[in-house]
Amino acid sequence: MLKQWVLWVGGALCIVGIGFGIAYLTGVRSVERQATIDAPSNYILDMSLLAEAGGTVPTLTGDVHFGKTVNATDQSKFQAKIDAVRARLASDNTRADDWFSLAILYLDAGDTESARVVWEFLLAVVPAPNSAVVYSNLGKLYEYQLKDFKKAETYFREAMVADPTLEEPYASLFELYRYSYKQNTTAAVEVMQLAIEKFPKNLGFQLALAEYYRDAGRTAEARAVYTTALAAARTVGNLQVVSTINAELAKLQ
Repeated sequence: MLKQWVLWVGGALCIVGIGFGIAYLTGVRSVERQATIDAPSNYILDMSLLAEAGGTVPTLTGDVHFGKTVNATDQSKFQAKIDAVRARLASDNTRADDWFSLAILYLDAGDTESARVVWEFLLAVVPAPNSAVVYSNLGKLYEYQLKDFKKAETYFREAMVADPTLEEPYASLFELYRYSYKQNTTAAVEVMQLAIEKFPKNLGFQLALAEYYRDAGRTAEARAVYTTALAAARTVGNLQVVSTINAELAKLQ
């Protein structure tokens, strides 16, 4: 069974699997692509790892530095939610889900630096493979908020190493290369070809590569990938994807 991706989207959970591969991986980047990834449920942190790394626990009392676009009403709402999570962490700072929630709230409130500090802290106390989601979140932060594409690339690749079974970093790295970084190279194609090889059941990866070729005017290559994906979609009985691919192939005639 295809592994599903769990993403935070506007405070709600969104499950993304094979049926939504097209919308998730292709076209204009969606809100989901910029969203953070949720923590493993009830994951308990090993604070002894923090001492070994010489790190410190992020402050739970500092001011929240709201983004310029966050109005006063929203600031009050964010502050209340942040205060509630901070209070829980003050009682028990080993709950990974609360730290992830705090980082997400900081990010949504526009306090990028506080979010970064929490993610960096989590790197020290979350070992592989669970650290993969932390690396991915840092990659997203450096790509979308800090615009440091080289660091974003590094974090996405670290996520791949930390958990080779996680599909999300491949999608993130592909879109980084496609839209922001190393665009005049073969990097986007190479990472998507690797993703297809590692996760052959994920039609979203195949469709993303086909669309990339299509938009680049590489019609023959787009047709070849679409045709392969079409056969796979028919095998699993995904009629929605079959219909979509047939429409795309018709446009390429």
